[in-house]
Amino acid sequence: AIYKTVENMERLVNKDINDPHIRKIAGKIYDKCNGVDICMAKAIFDFVLKNVEYKYDHENVINYIDTKNIEDVKNTEFVISPRHLADPNNNITQGDCDDMTVLYCVLAKAVGLPCRMKIIAWKNQEFSHVYPAVGINHPEVGWIWVPADPVIKELLADKEPGHKKRLIGFQIKKLN
Repeated sequence: AIYKTVENMERLVNKDINDPHIRKIAGKIYDKCNGVDICMAKAIFDFVLKNVEYKYDHENVINYIDTKNIEDVKNTEFVISPRHLADPNNNITQGDCDDMTVLYCVLAKAVGLPCRMKIIAWKNQEFSHVYPAVGINHPEVGWIWVPADPVIKELLADKEPGHKKRLIGFQIKKLN
């Protein structure tokens, strides 16, 4: 089931990258940051934190969709399309880790930053949490993958130069 969810998340990112609301937000972020990777990664992170409150799927998504044709609602993973989260007219302001991840990744890709989805075990459950990792060209260490987990509100690129050891210690791997 986790692989189907990730495939669906990737499909949504690729589908929504040209959405007008996504492009508008990405354009503002790119312009504000003059195309500087670390600035854009942080601005996207801040946008996701400001606009999406974490809420577990089954406390949230069922308010937005018709579930009568879903056989097992309690054990179904729902992913909100990033274009719906980005469109202020939809009034969708809550999502879980996969919703926040697809929004982060679509905005990262829209400004030209590579983005991956990292799946991990959380609270002793196998593959129960996902968060984005963004590729940035860090001025001190070169190209790296930086975890950007909006659920725990931590972007590891958001550190002063003195935190270089911590940044490197938590990087996922060098960007190919």
